[in-house]
Amino acid sequence: MSRQDIPDELLTREERSFLERHGISLSELIDGRTLDSNERRSLMHQSQALLALGTACRKAGHRLRTGAGHCAMCDPKKIAFARRHHASAEVYVARSVRLVLTKVGSAADPAVRIAKLNTERYGGASDWKLVERHACDAAGKVEVAVHNALRGFAVPGRYMKDGRLTDCYELFNCPADVAVNVLRAELAAGATNPGHTSVSGPQLTGEKWRRADRVRHLQRPEWGEGVLTADGDIDRIEVRFEKGGDRVLIPATAALERIRTDG
Repeated sequence: MSRQDIPDELLTREERSFLERHGISLSELIDGRTLDSNERRSLMHQSQALLALGTACRKAGHRLRTGAGHCAMCDPKKIAFARRHHASAEVYVARSVRLVLTKVGSAADPAVRIAKLNTERYGGASDWKLVERHACDAAGKVEVAVHNALRGFAVPGRYMKDGRLTDCYELFNCPADVAVNVLRAELAAGATNPGHTSVSGPQLTGEKWRRADRVRHLQRPEWGEGVLTADGDIDRIEVRFEKGGDRVLIPATAALERIRTDG
């Protein structure tokens, strides 16, 4: 699938005015009118396009769409999110001992962001500490990919911001090391495969799972040590825990730690 550039005459006066008002050039736009949503999203990713000319929205007949398919003209705030998605920044992992939770976010300067989190008592805590930070292109994309990989650990939270109760969407009930490993895997996968957009099983598991491998479940320490009862793969392993019994787990989402033995 190749990029289809937009000739200026294809746009309506309203569309041209909207693009000019928001500082969006034609080089940041693709013609996605003949593409389905998945094809449009893929082409936008390959082309690093900000918006696509697509099908008319139901509300007002606008055609300018974000990668997620939202109408940019009906909700211009989506443009700021899309720009953040593609911008160079740092993706960071932070930890609150008080909440026993981990946060994954992106910011131009994570140290400044952490200070603000503590001032605002993000999630109800003021003890956020920076654990790891990585500068990268398309930081928003990396952040979302890590969030998707950790979605099994996601927990809700709230805090007061500008006098209003605000929801938190970046909190995870997993050890910081788990989030750090996912972030490193995403960055490594992106470096070796420019088309990579999300973390999946192979990046998370790395080595093969073999019968008799010993593991701990970091979210279920009460289960004790476990041993694989059969060879496994990226989608499924079978583990017999000392106190947790027989369990079938998905390595890509379970917070597992291998128990290494010398020799």
